Amino acid sequence: MNKTIELEKQDMMNICRGAGFFASGGGGSVEQTHDMIENIWDTKKLPDKKAVILHQAETIPDDACLVSSAMIGSPDALKATLNWCKYASVNSVKTLSKKIGKDIDYLVAVETGSVNITIPMLVSAITGLPYVDCTGTPRSVPKLQNTTYAVGGVSSSPAVFANDQLDSTTQYIVSEGVVKVDSLARNIIENQKFNQIAGFSNFVMTGAEMKKTGSLGCVTMAKELGEALNSAKVQKNSPFEVIHSYLLKNNRQSYLIGKGIIQEIKTVNAGGFDTLNITIKTKNDILTVVALNENLIVWSDKKSSPVAMAPDLISYIDTNYRTYSNANIKEKQEIMIIVSQATKIMRQAELITSFLEEINKLGYYGPYIPVEEINK
Repeated sequence: MNKTIELEKQDMMNICRGAGFFASGGGGSVEQTHDMIENIWDTKKLPDKKAVILHQAETIPDDACLVSSAMIGSPDALKATLNWCKYASVNSVKTLSKKIGKDIDYLVAVETGSVNITIPMLVSAITGLPYVDCTGTPRSVPKLQNTTYAVGGVSSSPAVFANDQLDSTTQYIVSEGVVKVDSLARNIIENQKFNQIAGFSNFVMTGAEMKKTGSLGCVTMAKELGEALNSAKVQKNSPFEVIHSYLLKNNRQSYLIGKGIIQEIKTVNAGGFDTLNITIKTKNDILTVVALNENLIVWSDKKSSPVAMAPDLISYIDTNYRTYSNANIKEKQEIMIIVSQATKIMRQAELITSFLEEINKLGYYGPYIPVEEINK
């Protein structure tokens, strides 16, 4: 494998399509991410675009300085941003660099979701900072404490928030503990100057810490799945079979639990979250997906226990090979629901506990049951 890759426009599109699946309903609108990539490659909107170079994690010096670059908040609010996140993302990174008194050497993603796997590419295209093939989790997650960086001991503080204006309003915080930082983040973005969304930079780490705590290779994973879906569309292969085959090569099981029509989407926006109940009528049953930005649990009206639950994936795709998040599905849309085995790193006891804490708030008080046990 090449140690570095210069990402072209189609590479970025493939990364977003693949990340849209791995995001498990979260990660922001896949369609909006495609628009962001079009803007990156539009010479009128970004006339001095820099090459976006993706580096393999093992090549990064142990003493290098890395930070995560992301957007945090409500996916619905993200769709209303005026400047395609370019000021929010870049200004948060630049402000964090000034505050810590260090030059930043590399960027990493905070999660594997369409928007937050793209934000470091956007910052790279504007600043020239290189991007590392590493994320904070192989899926999208509701909170910072659900990331492998946090579980691995990387401090989530200091952190910088910026709104999406040329002269961004920024907020710098230093606090103990990832739970406290996440809570402060939610308070900040509820301020009217942020309006439920912000560019967000934190998880300052060394190259050695990144290799120890990061979810390595997730950008490539998203790119490969996106490429496989593109090829399947040309060859008219089943979207599910393509996904199933790709995951199986990586020792992960997946299951098509239904194909049907979205009957209803109930959404509440608060505290930087979209809390959703999505009802899907299939040929054999009615599925209900419950989400906190990301899909956390899915039920069937034919079963007394869940069909799948986080950290395992609950993902959408349609027959045109398009992946979807909760930010761009619609009522009356036909959709396929695929549940998949989480990676080994996501099944650490501490991460399972952190997901169960969120799932408990949605009304489920039982244990975590791996998707392969539920569907065997």
